[in-house]
Formats: sequence, structure tokens, C-alpha cells
Amino acid sequence: GGDERKCHICYLIEGDIDRTTVHGGFVGRSAYRKTVQDVKDAIESLPNMGFSVIESKTKFGSLEKIKRVAKEFLWRANNGSIDCTHTYDKFLDEVKKIGNDKGEPPTDPRHKNPAPPIIDEMPPTATAGGAHVTQSTASKIEESEEVVARREELTKLSIKELKNMCKERAEQISGTKKDLVQRLLRQRNPEILISRARRNQYVPKVPSCNASILVALHLHHEPGTKSLTKEKIMMFAEESGVNKDPMFGNGKSWYDGWSGFKDLTGGDPGLVSDVKRKYALTTQPIGSAGVDVAKAVHIVAHRQGICRCGRYVDTS
Repeated sequence: GGDERKCHICYLIEGDIDRTTVHGGFVGRSAYRKTVQDVKDAIESLPNMGFSVIESKTKFGSLEKIKRVAKEFLWRANNGSIDCTHTYDKFLDEVKKIGNDKGEPPTDPRHKNPAPPIIDEMPPTATAGGAHVTQSTASKIEESEEVVARREELTKLSIKELKNMCKERAEQISGTKKDLVQRLLRQRNPEILISRARRNQYVPKVPSCNASILVALHLHHEPGTKSLTKEKIMMFAEESGVNKDPMFGNGKSWYDGWSGFKDLTGGDPGLVSDVKRKYALTTQPIGSAGVDVAKAVHIVAHRQGICRCGRYVDTS
């Protein structure tokens, strides 16, 4: 009883709203009839109702934030600043005892817009000439003398020569001269991808939905264990950040991130096996199977700085 706050309820909002729109512009499923703006408005209304909000783009991000919350409250409990006397089940039992006359949105300004239990850290930044720049921008500013010299050398070549060099490395040959030079300045792709391209075998572009599917299987399936369903793969692929377009569609057409999946199961052998709609990376022949291609694609995704898996990957 009384006017003081007795507990802190926080919503953990997981997912990227703009990446989960489906046909018709609705979020999640068309049957939900909820637009992106509907969801954003609902989230924005929570603090005024007395709830704090933590947002996470991925499942892994959610687990990391939950870990930080648990650590924070353990510290508070140990120093006596809060009384953590209820387990989750006990808390739910106590909530069920509360009458229907309780639970209305707070009117006391002290209980509105509560701060979340943890605050997201600011991303690493750098400054250049007084300007605020991102980490990626800083890396461009600090371009080595060797790279500058190499860029000048490549710029002197003709477009035909640059295209031939890109073709030898299994890089795209379209675009401007500047695009071709930039591709040649990048670290050479893993040889397994180059050799597949030379043999006219399928190599997924990075970023792309098929690349994100390979990365998802590489991260979340151990060869020899139970294969994964389409639903799980789609979720893990979206979390990876390696997809160029939303895995669940963009709301403008019926196509989604699974539309090009046949490219992964075709070929001899295919990169992904399909057994009763359960999927896994192929493991044979050793050195050129799906597991090997997926590993190489994962390396490329890390070199481009787009994979959100948070794991260490040797990109050398």
C-alpha cells in the first residue's frame, strides 16, 4: 500500500520493426492488422503508463541485456538498496491477488516515465577536425599510406583492366571505375568462393538473404545434430544482419528472404540439405561442402562489418 513504488516493470521490446513488415505493410503477420506506426505508438505510450522500456534488435542482444539487468539487480540486492524477496513465480502469485480496482496508469508524475534498469552504452566514436564521426568513418580517415598508394596505382588503369582483375578475384565487374577500384582494395575473398565462381557454381552475394541463411546455419547448427526448421532459420538469419532485405518481406510484394532458397539446395552437391523440411549445411565433400562455403561467407560478412553475431572470427 501507500504512494511509493513497490516494483519496477520493464518491457523488453525485441526485433527490428522496419524489418518485419509483411505484405500490406503490417508487422509480423497480415492477420494482426498492425502497422509499423501502430507498434511504434504502442511502445512510446508505455513510459507514460509507468513502464520502462529496453529495446533490442536481436535475440542475442536481448540475452545480453537480460544478463546486464540481472547483474545490476544482484548488485542492488547485495548492497541493501532493494528488497528482492520474490521469485518470478511468487511475484505472479502476488499479482493475482490484486483486485481489479488496482493497476490503472499512474497519475503521480513521480511514477511516470521511469528510467530503464540499464542504459545502452554509446557506440565507439572518434573525432576528426572537431567533427563527430562514426567508427567506420574514422577507419576511412586513418587509411594507410600503402592503401593510398595502391588506390592511386589502380586508378591509373583502364576500366577493362580493372574488370579483368575483379573477374580474376570473382568480384562483381559492374559499376563505375571508383566501384571497381574499391573492390580491388578489399581483402581477397576466401579461395573457396573464388573457385566456385570460376566453375560457375552458385556463390551468394554478401549481403543477401541467402548469405544470411548460410551464416544462420553456420552459427546455430552443429553437423550431426537435429536439423533446423524454416521458421528458426529465418529468425536466426534476420538476427545475423547479413541480409540486405528483410527476411520476412518488405510489405511491398509477396517475396521474402526464403524466395531464393532453391539456389542453396541445388547443385551437386547442394550447400544445404533438405530432409522433410528440416535443413542443415552439407558436410561432403570435405573442403567444398556447405559448411565450408558458409564459413567463408561468414568471414566476408565480418570483413564488411555487417554480421551482428558478436563472435570472434579470424578474417585473415
